[in-house]
Amino acid sequence: MARTSQHRTIPVDEFLALINANSPSAANPFATLADIGFVVNIVVVLNYAALPAANTVSGDFYFCEQSQGTQWLPGPLGGTYYPSGLYYSNGVSWVGTECPFQATQAQVGTEVGDGGVNTSTFVTPATLKGKSYSMVIRPAGEVIPSHRAVVIISNTLMLFDHLNSAHYGKVIGLSYTSGILTDPIEVVTDDEITLGIPLTDGAIYYAITGGLTTTPPTTGIVQKIGIATSTAKMFVDISVPIQKS
Repeated sequence: MARTSQHRTIPVDEFLALINANSPSAANPFATLADIGFVVNIVVVLNYAALPAANTVSGDFYFCEQSQGTQWLPGPLGGTYYPSGLYYSNGVSWVGTECPFQATQAQVGTEVGDGGVNTSTFVTPATLKGKSYSMVIRPAGEVIPSHRAVVIISNTLMLFDHLNSAHYGKVIGLSYTSGILTDPIEVVTDDEITLGIPLTDGAIYYAITGGLTTTPPTTGIVQKIGIATSTAKMFVDISVPIQKS
């Protein structure tokens, strides 16, 4: 069998070699398969678990027919998910196709971080589970523990100090998460939340320097923060503060 061009008939084996030729010459116009400088041999396996140790097949390509693990937690992040597709051994580890992973609430916020334009993560119901609170997200201006009254100073969160007159009228809510400097902090502004501290059911709570109390301070800023709806839950309700001398 042969293929016919406008000038001559080329045997099939020479035609195939010509297609892949990398060094034909006048003396040898039709390169042979031996002239091909790079041949990729791709080994097909079932999934990532079926791949050999990367340091034993350095430079090789493998193709996984099936994915494995939980899709929202990829292997590079400590999870079990590895997608199907092509993998390459660099002699140390397997390099595969990057896949998006589950976003945190802070990452889906628009006030801090990436401004809501991150395309390397995705949101599932687990991201928002139990987080139906009315909240805002701002970067921490200092170490912020959870369940503390916070104020906004220069667009960053600071702990409320009832003896600091500059904090009058600046309390925005109760920190729901904790963090260090520049970390995005979730702040509940008006909703019922579960606190990790024992509460007195029905009691009104006030924010003071260092925490919460059921006894309003006699000096400084009197800032109501909410009311306990049970021994574990509080309805955050920021009232108009009173300044005492």
